[in-house]
Amino acid sequence: MNKDKIQSTKKTCMHCGNKINITAIKCRFCGQFLKENTLGKEFFFVLFAVWMVLILFFFKNIYADFFVNKGIELSENGNIKGSVYLIQSGISINKNEKNKYFNLIENTILNEAANGEKNRTFNLLRTSISVNKQAPSYYINLLFNAGEKSIKEKNYEKAINYFDILIALNKNNYKAYSERGYAKSRLNKLNEAINDFNKAIFINKNFTTAYQYRADIYLQKKEYKNAVNDYEKILKLKNDPKIKAKKQYALGYLYLEQKQYRESMDNFWEATSKFKKLKDNTAAEQAQKAFDYAANLRCEYGDYCY
Repeated sequence: MNKDKIQSTKKTCMHCGNKINITAIKCRFCGQFLKENTLGKEFFFVLFAVWMVLILFFFKNIYADFFVNKGIELSENGNIKGSVYLIQSGISINKNEKNKYFNLIENTILNEAANGEKNRTFNLLRTSISVNKQAPSYYINLLFNAGEKSIKEKNYEKAINYFDILIALNKNNYKAYSERGYAKSRLNKLNEAINDFNKAIFINKNFTTAYQYRADIYLQKKEYKNAVNDYEKILKLKNDPKIKAKKQYALGYLYLEQKQYRESMDNFWEATSKFKKLKDNTAAEQAQKAFDYAANLRCEYGDYCY
């Protein structure tokens, strides 16, 4: 055996410097253990253990996500019992992510409701109540808030779908009728909107918001007598300066229809003054134009000019 080959099978002891067998874990000269080898084995063992934990954690998330998503799919198709079992299984596998799964279910409920999918929404609600143990009022508020948000975003069709679901869940939800009516009014579905306001008022005769929405539509439809009646009802329930101004504005047109020009002008003038105090310049300008129109008509009859 040549010298180079012999050297390749040897290593130097870190304690005494003597040449020993490359596979040795203890020096035969000084008796010290060669810890670099044992440390190497420990390092690889720890690394292996870490990798195993990561792999198990990764697959745990995959299995949990699969069960929850499959459960949601079953719920949408009406299999509530199977859905609840799968979702609960997924949550038990990955308990740390249960809030994420609850949010996923709620977002699916909102998406289905927004698209007008009533049956799917009802099934998901039943599943979510079973899994999350929330009271039904929690989901009523969830859907109502989503509807109001859609109105603020001017997504009125979406808002109507949310309130459709709420009304299907509770026929006496007067606020849902009122908000759905408002959304319909923004889409120029005025008669449908009035029907919704009528239902809201029938359920709660003291609900001023529905009176106000309905009165504004009557004003838009030039049904001034109905508008005045609604504004008067609001004022009996609630002392609101803006409603007072709107009432006088509507009265101005009501008198104008009856060719009572002086009374018409007086009300338009008062409405203009009140809107200015409220810093509603657009409404004040409209009332001023109505006053000028009434004054011109009266002037034509030779009764009054200014």
